[in-house]
Order: sequence, then structure tokens, then C-alpha cells
Amino acid sequence: MVESQKEYFRDFALGFFDGLITPFGLSVGLYLSGVSREMVMLTIFLEAVSASISMSVAHYISEETIQEIGPWSGVRTGLGYFSGAMVSFISYYLTSDISNGFKLSIAMNLVALIVFGYAKAIITNLNIMKTIREMVELGVITFSAISGVSLYQYKI
Repeated sequence: MVESQKEYFRDFALGFFDGLITPFGLSVGLYLSGVSREMVMLTIFLEAVSASISMSVAHYISEETIQEIGPWSGVRTGLGYFSGAMVSFISYYLTSDISNGFKLSIAMNLVALIVFGYAKAIITNLNIMKTIREMVELGVITFSAISGVSLYQYKI
């Protein structure tokens, strides 16, 4: 695989994993607070737009200080973030109530981690099953930590 394809994937992956995690964390807190499904969707969407723009600019600025690159590196990172965030958004969009949206969000995020792990393994020539397992383990640990903190804060 040519180096530029690996760089493209690296940029996208940086945003994508963060895009899965952050909106999921927001949705856990919103779910526990009892807001409407529409409020969860609006919050996730606005967060996805603002964070993907912010991440694009931050990535570009940080890379620019190290080496000469074009703005596309930051754009790929932002698109990765937005793509990851849409997994949670779509989960709530496809359901009629917040409880089912939350359950579907968990399932769809896990599927996204499996697909992401597979793509990473193919692009970087790594062991497919090992890479998928690592992505799912990282996701489950992260999602569990977010849910634990949210539940703890909710009970306070």
C-alpha cells in the first residue's frame, strides 16, 4: 500500500474513533437525564458539526508546525470525526424513542468498531482478527468508562 493511502487512513481514523466516543458519551448523559429523542439528535448533530470543524483546524495547525502539508489532512480528520458521530445520530434517527435509540447506538457503535478494525487491518497489512479484537476492546473499555462516569454522576 502506498504511503499516502496510509496517511489518508491515519487522518480519517484519528477523527473517526473520537467521533464514535464523544457523541456516545453525550448520548449516555442525555439518555440518563431524560431528555427527548429529538434533543439527543440535535445535540449529537451540533456537537458533530462543531467538533469536526474544530478537529479539522486543530489537526491542520498541529501538522503544519511539524511539516509542510496541505489542508486536506485536517479535512480528512474532520470528516472522520463527523462520520463516527453520525453512527450515534443515525441510531436515534432510526428509532421512535430514546430507549431504543440508546440500545441501537450501542449495537451500531460496536458494528462500526468491527468494520473500522477490519479496514485498519486491510489498509495497514495487520492481522484482521487481532485488529478487530483490539478495536472492539478499546471501544468497550472506553464506552464502559463513559457509562460508569455518567451513571455515577447521575446518582449524585
